[in-house]
Amino acid sequence: MKNLVLLLSCCFLSMSVLGSTYKKAKLLYIDGTEKEGFVKVPKLSSDKYISFKESKESEREKVPSEELHLLYVYVQDQVLEYEQVRTYKQTLRGTKISHPLWLEVLRRGRATLYFATGMGIMEIDEGTGQRLTWINPPDNLWYCLRKNEEAATLVSWTFPGCVNKNNILRKKGAKYFSDNPGLSRKIKKKQYKWDEIETIVDIYNGNM
Repeated sequence: MKNLVLLLSCCFLSMSVLGSTYKKAKLLYIDGTEKEGFVKVPKLSSDKYISFKESKESEREKVPSEELHLLYVYVQDQVLEYEQVRTYKQTLRGTKISHPLWLEVLRRGRATLYFATGMGIMEIDEGTGQRLTWINPPDNLWYCLRKNEEAATLVSWTFPGCVNKNNILRKKGAKYFSDNPGLSRKIKKKQYKWDEIETIVDIYNGNM
């Protein structure tokens, strides 16, 4: 029988690359310099440091996230891109702008689409470390940012117990894309669903 443990996650980036192993990567600094080596992908969007090695045998170095702009991680035949991004957040005192967070880049163009996951609990096989199933599925958050904007805006959000996963998209997404009236109208009229956000952004960016 498999031995299972529960893993609690908070604001995870990409479940496909989490773990204790170092991945081949390229770091792009705010000052324009670059560094190649191996990293542990930050588990939390708010992580303050990136664990970096020039080679797998090198000593570990802690690189402050605030010094970085982009992180490219090479996983099998994929290149995963992460960016330090400020986001708008709602507080009791109104809308605030967050400190930079690590968000995964899904699309680039007129509007860049970002993704992160939120709180969830997952079963882990203690023997292999393989992730099995979510006990409580995590929040999924999608943000968009245009070049002239100070921070990224939440355009879609699904979470455990959500009765209507399309609700946030039809409110916030339709508003964000309102400078494309036809697309915004289709979102409001339920012609697009929450899991079609990448298609929506492709259309908005003129790629479809």
